[in-house]
Amino acid sequence: HYESRKNSSLWVAWGLMGLKQINKQTYTSSTNSGTITGVSSNNPHMLVGHSLNNIDNAGVMDFKFTVSGSPTSASTYDIAYIDLKAHESFQKFGNPNQDMFRMTDDMGHAGNVGNSLNFVITAFNMQSTDEYVFANYEITSNQNNTSKPLRGYQGAVVVTDSVSTQYDGFSFNLNGTNGLGSGTLTLYEILP
Repeated sequence: HYESRKNSSLWVAWGLMGLKQINKQTYTSSTNSGTITGVSSNNPHMLVGHSLNNIDNAGVMDFKFTVSGSPTSASTYDIAYIDLKAHESFQKFGNPNQDMFRMTDDMGHAGNVGNSLNFVITAFNMQSTDEYVFANYEITSNQNNTSKPLRGYQGAVVVTDSVSTQYDGFSFNLNGTNGLGSGTLTLYEILP
């Protein structure tokens, strides 16, 4: 009941945490790339993607951290994730020395437009000068397709660029001719 939940450590942890919205980007027309910035403290940060819809066969959406508003270009992203699929066996991936981390690689197929993507990225040490930045992410991608209806990623990324690199946000790139048609990205600071 309420009293027992209130006294549990999980309840206390969530009861003490707060979210402060830093930036919000709403997409209403065709775009293949974008940036959302505003990180200025070393508190953890959360990027939430909601109802991101592709216009055409733009299935691959990749993210990078930004430095002074520009995406990093070094191949220093070490990633590990599991690809959870409703239509076939799960797959595990571990890839060092990448130049990005992937939100989905099967967001849409030709003839199946209007597919949606939702995710939460929780990033740590973005403004640290003595620790690597790392993040956990959870993703669901609805393909609006009866043969491949739903998939999701659960994973993590660490950027081994330099412990002194300070990141201020995220950038994305989406393949395809017309890219992203709608949806929102919201950046939050997680307050202690």
